This record gives sequence, structure tokens and C-alpha cells, in this order.
Amino acid sequence: MKLNDNFKLLMSINNYNNLTGNKSTHSNTKALNKHYNNHSKSSYFQNKRDSVFISNTAQQLSLNYEKIISMKRVNDEETNLLKSKDNILEFKKGTYYNFQSSNGEKMILTTDEYGHVTMPFIELGISSDSIATSHLKEIDRIEKFFTYLSRDSTALLVNLSYKENEAKDILSRVGIEPGFFKIKNGSKTNEFYLLENGKIYSKHQSEGHRHAFNTSNFFKEGYTKDSLFIIDGKEFKLNDDGYLNIPEGTACLTETIKIFK
Repeated sequence: MKLNDNFKLLMSINNYNNLTGNKSTHSNTKALNKHYNNHSKSSYFQNKRDSVFISNTAQQLSLNYEKIISMKRVNDEETNLLKSKDNILEFKKGTYYNFQSSNGEKMILTTDEYGHVTMPFIELGISSDSIATSHLKEIDRIEKFFTYLSRDSTALLVNLSYKENEAKDILSRVGIEPGFFKIKNGSKTNEFYLLENGKIYSKHQSEGHRHAFNTSNFFKEGYTKDSLFIIDGKEFKLNDDGYLNIPEGTACLTETIKIFK
């Protein structure tokens, strides 16, 4: 069904809206071949030594990482599984959390007074240099995700930086299900709405639309008392004056609204 332009405006939602290679020209192939032949034997043994060194280093980094993520206590504090309760996920400074991402990567997380969720390398007694790059990339991905939700109540940064299925997967791993959810970090609490497809809206957006619906006279838009509004799975009818009465806590978003004029 089509609504007029003014009403469409009320319903709209803000959309969060090289390989440079140096081409080596072998101008003197014979000279290069001669150089290679003269040094191939020593190069072979040097490469073999380098290979063994790299292999041993990678193995040591992996062992270091496994040892770290197996720690049960940090700064005399027992580590806890990062898990939500009643769709509320809380971070506390001085508390250490175990998290495992979808690719099996395990990590320990904590937060600071500014709401930054990080892997506490100093408290763990290591430097990031002692962790393999593959681990660091995944740690960074998870750190930023929870930091964005902790500090940005609009969900803009998360929606710009993460695919919808990626966001849904991370949240599901801490027990957050589609619907309204909260991220508490220190004294700050941000509220959001998670759709089934993984898109995240701020509660403020939902409340803005709810207010717009509740303050619009739908009789002036051509609707009648027989018009049906299905919002967040609930049915609503217009009152005698042409207004809706949608209660707080109803997800009033483009994807959750169906109107039968």
C-alpha cells in the first residue's frame, strides 16, 4: 500500500548510508643465471634455515596464544564466560571475559573506564608482538564490535563496519537474540533492536517512529477505523479521533510494520 509523501517521510529510516607490482625486467638473463648458479647452493641452505626459523617462530607464537587463552585467573580475578542475561550484555572494569568467535578463535576481553573493550595484553603479561597476526586480526574485529556498541548508541559504526549476518553471529555467541537488547559498559547503557537478518537499530530510532505514528492523524491520510496496523507482530486500530496508541517497547521500524488500509 502507498502512503503519501509526508507519511512516508515519517516512516523512513536513515540508511547508514593495488596491487602495485614492480615489473622486473631481466635485461641480462645470462648474468642472472650465472649469479644464481654461483650462489644456489648457499641460498638453498640459507632458505632452509630461514624456513625452519619461521616455522619454529610460528609454532612458538601459537603455543604462547594457547597458553594465554587457557588462563583461568587474571590479576587474581577469575575469568568469566562473556554471556548476556535477559538480552542484556554487561561489561565491568576489572572483570575478565572468555569469548570464542565463529572460527574457533578464543580470547580474553575486558573493558576500561571509557568503554573500550580490549584484550588486556599487559595484564596477561605479554605484548601483542608475541601473538600471531591471524589471532590479532580476529581479536581486533571482536574488540571493535563490542566497543562500538558500548560507545555508539546509534549503531552507526557497527552497521558500517560489519555485515548483518556477521553482527548477528557475534551477538548470538553471547546469547543475544533478535529483539530489543542492551549493552551495559560501566555507567553507560545503550539500547538497540536486532532484526532476524542481523541488522541493528538504535532504540531511539524505534521510539522516533513510534512517536511519529502516535502523533499522526490517520483519518487525514485517508485511513478509517477499519484500517489495520500490524507493528512488531501486534495488531493496532485507530481510535475515534484517528490516532494510534502504540505502547513503549514496541519495535516500530520499517521491517516490523505492515499496514492494511
